[in-house]
Amino acid sequence: MVEMVKVAVDEAKKRGMIIWIEDEGKYPSGFAGGKFSIERPDLKMRGLVVTERFDAATGEKIFRRLPIMF
Repeated sequence: MVEMVKVAVDEAKKRGMIIWIEDEGKYPSGFAGGKFSIERPDLKMRGLVVTERFDAATGEKIFRRLPIMF
């Protein structure tokens, strides 16, 4: 497994690409000694909360003021 990762990183370098390793559902978890939390606090886990449901016809524009929740 380690060898496959090394090959992937080496090939990415040749092409000027950056490797991003992620775990836990596409959210940096903050593990790795807190590296993600310290270097990229903007990537902290966030989520969406459904506050209202309604039916809309195809192409219908809906305008709603949504509450800000933190």
